Parts: sequence; C-alpha cells; structure tokens
Amino acid sequence: IIEGARQEENMRVGILRIPVFSKDTSAQVLELIDSVRIEKGAQAILLDLRGNVGGSFPTAVDLAKELLPQDQTIVYAVDRNGERSEYRTEGQGSEQAIPIAVLVDKSTASAAEVLTAALQENGRAKVIGEQTFGKGLVQTIAPLQGGAALVITVSTYETPHNHNINKVGIAPDVENDRCVKAQSDKDLAAALSPTFFQQSSVNVL
Repeated sequence: IIEGARQEENMRVGILRIPVFSKDTSAQVLELIDSVRIEKGAQAILLDLRGNVGGSFPTAVDLAKELLPQDQTIVYAVDRNGERSEYRTEGQGSEQAIPIAVLVDKSTASAAEVLTAALQENGRAKVIGEQTFGKGLVQTIAPLQGGAALVITVSTYETPHNHNINKVGIAPDVENDRCVKAQSDKDLAAALSPTFFQQSSVNVL
C-alpha cells in the first residue's frame, strides 16, 4: 500500500494506492485510512487501483465488508454447475461513512474488480478512469511434475447487480484520461474533480 500526500484548497483527500491484494491488504488500508484522517485531516479517500491485477479474493471481500453498510451484496461466485454463493456484509463496516472514489484503468482486474463493482453498484463510491480489464474468474493452481502447473477455473464472479464482467470489465461512472495517466500526486490532484466525492472543492493529501 502506498499513501500519497498533497494539499489543495478546502477538501482533503487521502490517496491510497493498492498495487495488489495480499492477505494483509485490508488491515493495511483500514490503518492508513485512520492515519490520513487523524494525522492529516482527510475528509475523503481515493482508492487508486490502477495496475492492480487482483490477488487475494477473500481480502477484497474483507475490505468491501469494512467499506459498505450492513446487508449489502458484495459479489456472487457461480460454480461450474451453476450453483451461486453470495458474499454479503455482516454488519456496518468500520469505514462505511467516509466518502470514497475508486480510480481504475485497463489493467485493473480480478479481485480489484470485485471491490470496484461492490462499491459502485451499492452506491458507495464513484468509479473514475477507464474500462477495467474484465477477469471475472476464480482460479486455483495445481502443481504438475517438472515444475509446470495447471490453472483450473473454479467459478466465475457476478457483481451485486448480477453482471458477469469476464472479458467485459467495469465501465467507470466518469471517464477521465488525465487521472488514468497521472504520474504524481500533483498531476492526480490537478485531474480530480470535487464531484468525485460530492463535495465543493478538493484537497489531496
């Protein structure tokens, strides 16, 4: 997790860059949200998922639980027999109130798309950037002799609104090429719009 810091006018936004979902990512994100809010006065959070190719599916689900209100669908997993498993929030998330936006690009995939769709379709966050990659598969790796491995598709994802995003991706609420191409906090600050967070002005921490 990488924490960005920059200040503009009236609203302060903490930028959290998540390059991949590992087993500790959810806890790290929650810790950093606390940190930028308490130490830097952040009033909103931008989750930067550009280039995030996925990683741990359970971690993405766990983070969604902390960012969403109770009784919300996070994702469905559909196995090869068509049986559907629903992942839902169990209670009020610890960070379900702070304003959030999600920044994605064409490389945002898999578990990162699970979190993106959960926040978008539950009305929790606007998605900014460009169409995501579209990998809606749950896969496992079976080692073979000689160091080879077999990738087995266990199930597919469906979003809370029952969309299969595989080879389709997630369309952003706001297409923004400047945000996608921003290389620094300063560039990203200049590209952000207050409407991403439904506020009147933007400060980036």
